[in-house]
Amino acid sequence: MSRTRNIERMSLYPKDRMPFLKDWGIANLDKIAFSDYGNGLITLSNLCRRLAENNNLPYVTEEQALNEFQICGWLR
Repeated sequence: MSRTRNIERMSLYPKDRMPFLKDWGIANLDKIAFSDYGNGLITLSNLCRRLAENNNLPYVTEEQALNEFQICGWLR
């Protein structure tokens, strides 16, 4: 997927949400990233980077990562 197409994909979502790719393997990588962040193994910056890489996005903001962390049920 091209960078332009990924930016277009991001523009379809509210600024505090991110477009996850619909793939079980990628969802598992995202789950691991959220778990690592929730367990204090990685920083918020690293979570953003991993989510962006997993979902083929140019970036994920801290606001997006934290919002998805909460929406996906990781906030205890």
